[in-house]
Amino acid sequence: MTAEGKAAAPERGRLRREWALTALACTASATLLAAVVAGIPQSQPSAVGQAGVATVTVTDTACGAQLPQQPTGLRSFVVENSGSAPQEVYLVAMPAVGSVVRTIVLGPGTSVPLSAVLGPGQYAFQCLLGGQEQGRSPEFTVAGPVPEGANPGIAETFTGELQKADNLYLKYVDHVLEQLDADLGTLSASLASGDRGRAQSDWLTARREWSLLGAAYGSFGDLGESIAGSPDASLGAADPNFKGLLRIEHGLWHGESPESLVPLADAARADVAALSAQAPTLVVQKGSLPLRAHEILEDTLRDQLSGQADQGAGMALAITASDVSVTRTVVTDLAASLDSRRPGFTDEVAAGLDAIDAALAPLHDGDSWTRLQDASPAQRRQVNAAVSAALEVLADIPQLLILPQGSE
Repeated sequence: MTAEGKAAAPERGRLRREWALTALACTASATLLAAVVAGIPQSQPSAVGQAGVATVTVTDTACGAQLPQQPTGLRSFVVENSGSAPQEVYLVAMPAVGSVVRTIVLGPGTSVPLSAVLGPGQYAFQCLLGGQEQGRSPEFTVAGPVPEGANPGIAETFTGELQKADNLYLKYVDHVLEQLDADLGTLSASLASGDRGRAQSDWLTARREWSLLGAAYGSFGDLGESIAGSPDASLGAADPNFKGLLRIEHGLWHGESPESLVPLADAARADVAALSAQAPTLVVQKGSLPLRAHEILEDTLRDQLSGQADQGAGMALAITASDVSVTRTVVTDLAASLDSRRPGFTDEVAAGLDAIDAALAPLHDGDSWTRLQDASPAQRRQVNAAVSAALEVLADIPQLLILPQGSE
């Protein structure tokens, strides 16, 4: 996906999840096992049904009642919100070790299952409703031998902790925009020369540079859409608002004269300059960077490697390599927070990204890339499999670094 136009393939940027999307929309990862949710403190007593699944009922005034002692190992709960407002519920290890399982928001009158592998110790449910005091259930005991693969308590994340990563990423954005400005100047000159082959090569350089802004898509507003937005699905290239890098791509690979595309390149360069001027005041939506660390390659798999975002160049594999690069950057910026919660986690991520690069290696010779449609089915399967495997690991990042509802 492009940095700004990444999710817009069939239905333009309107369906794109914005950078401002919070981690409340995250699903629980396979590693952290499962989901839960919301509320703040008790009403009906918690109970253990015949199947051994404990029900935890939360309301506007209580966070579940006392649970009986539980055995170690895989434990399952159902959290019910009988309150009047959406809430979040965390299963936490005590005393204040951290969350064992993170949550999505649970609406009034709804319920959700929660599962985790629990070791011996004391646990409680913590309930959070934005703008109110945290609620907490009475502690309950888990007794028995230490099970294999027990879920550790994960320290709560605070906005200030993520600010350093946000600042590092914003400096990176400024550098990429500076390089993109130069790349667009080169592209404009090659288009003016009428040399289609040279212009296509320079277009790819600029297009890949734009992809290096992958974690910032959605934050650039109309400028981003102008630089690299996709056309309206019903209009295609006839869309009067379709311009920028993808419109240039369409022209270069559909027989339009290179010279006729110069105004598009110049306009894109002017938009990049305007974006660069805004960069010092660009604000990162709190908690969004961990979400984007996963979404970049998720969108790559959906939009690029499917061919949906292609406007004729067929350079999805080259763009994928750039998306891997920016994912590395985001994970590096978040590394201290990630590894403090799961030692060695970023090494695991790096191994997954290395596997994608290895799958891409036979598909290019320097800056010369195989078109997606020219790669063999086996090669495409290998790339898709490597991206999918990396996403399984990256999916844990939003859960490890999710911000509680209403956090400042």
